[in-house]
Amino acid sequence: MAKEKPKFDTAPLRACLFDQTPILGFAEPDEDERFTIVAYSGQVIPNHYFWGNVAFDLGGVKFNKKVTAVLEEHLRDSRIGYTTKQEITNRVVVEGRFLSNDIAQRIRRDIKEGFPMQASVFIEPSRIERVADGEQTEVNGHPLKGPGTVFRKSVIHEISMCTLGADSNTQSKAYAEGGEAAVKFSVMERKFNMDETKAVEMTAEGFAADHPEIHGEIVRTAREEGRAEGEAKSRELFVQFAERFAEDPTFCIEQFKSGIGIEEAIAAYADKLRADRQQLATEKAELAKQVAAKKVDPAVTEFADQQEGKGGDGSPETPEEKWTAEFNKSEDLQGEYKDIETYLAYKRAEAAGRVDTRQARG
Repeated sequence: MAKEKPKFDTAPLRACLFDQTPILGFAEPDEDERFTIVAYSGQVIPNHYFWGNVAFDLGGVKFNKKVTAVLEEHLRDSRIGYTTKQEITNRVVVEGRFLSNDIAQRIRRDIKEGFPMQASVFIEPSRIERVADGEQTEVNGHPLKGPGTVFRKSVIHEISMCTLGADSNTQSKAYAEGGEAAVKFSVMERKFNMDETKAVEMTAEGFAADHPEIHGEIVRTAREEGRAEGEAKSRELFVQFAERFAEDPTFCIEQFKSGIGIEEAIAAYADKLRADRQQLATEKAELAKQVAAKKVDPAVTEFADQQEGKGGDGSPETPEEKWTAEFNKSEDLQGEYKDIETYLAYKRAEAAGRVDTRQARG
């Protein structure tokens, strides 16, 4: 039976660059400002100069940040773009957007014209499993034969677009100034003892029967650790939801309770915003049609604009409203003045002191 003996080791930074020659193209045929990169296919990368046959356990891979930088040839000063979507399923796929700088637009044009750019991922291990020569293990459903290495836990820090991939000039250029800089990780060595061959035949039921106290303690510990791990993951996920949807708490809570992932929630929120904008545009268009359909007498525009100032019983509150009401109710005024426009003009002049009220009207 295999035993694991933990220890720590280091590797040069340049050994953490991996070229999978992934599919690299545009996110949509009519949207060449956005790109899609398969950063890791989930398969074994053969004959790496440092690790041998190497694969990354997708169950232990994560991104260092919610938005990952996309560079040219792993050079920090050559920024191409950034990710807008990051997925880890049976492979690692990102979508992103090009920047507007000259470097990014040059590469975008090259890809659009058909140049076969490759992608390289900078992935740092925190725990590895070494597979000795003659041994074999399985990673992501694929067999990995030794000598080789499995990254059981690892973090993606950056993705690059490269002309020739990570196994060529990229390593020396990108990390030349790093000197002997290295990453540190724990190692699980697989040791086999021929005397233990028969021991593997012991079943879980047999162990529980022979060692009930030990078995019970193992079960209790596993449950507690599982519960704690689940609660920690739940809290971490909720923090992501709360940060991303802080402006819409109701949506945040609904999506979190539904059990979907953060990427799915972001897509749903984008759909919601589009629907809200469409609804607002529809309402504005309808309101504009209603306003255009109204026929307001130019002479009483001010009166129409002041309709919201009426009292709760509908009684006039402004002079213009009062004069209009007086004119509409008085046959004498209607006979004395040609129309309401003339009457309103007279009342405005009278209120301004420009008319001698003792003179005859007409």
